[in-house]
Amino acid sequence: ALPIYNVADLLKQYFRDLPEPIFTSKLTDTFLQVYQFVPKEQRLQAVQAAIVLMPDENREMLQALLYFLSDVASVDENQMTPGNLAVCLAPSIFHLNIGKKEKSSARMTQKKKSKCQPDQKDLNEHMAATEGLLHMITECKKLFQIPHD
Repeated sequence: ALPIYNVADLLKQYFRDLPEPIFTSKLTDTFLQVYQFVPKEQRLQAVQAAIVLMPDENREMLQALLYFLSDVASVDENQMTPGNLAVCLAPSIFHLNIGKKEKSSARMTQKKKSKCQPDQKDLNEHMAATEGLLHMITECKKLFQIPHD
């Protein structure tokens, strides 16, 4: 049996190595914007609407992943709460910084000189991704129901 941290690393590496994020390149910003700009009481509906726009195979993979993470978080003996899972996995699942690493620009060179401090946009995206994944894990049973209104 693999130690649990190896399983977590494999899961992160799998999502990081996908050619595009599970949310698709076109919709990733939509999901991030939901968690940056949509009021909390409207987020469930907004995310449900974005999920409907996903290709079937991506939606099915997202559903399986969220149900799995919800099951992991429900085990009392482990310390992986939905929040801890979101912090660990959101950057890999949302492909944060993946495309940006490959671009070498004057701005990035300047950033390295300033100790690689992320800009406000990067921080906002990370916070939105973490908050979003946490919300999706805790609400996974509702996310894939078709709204009636």
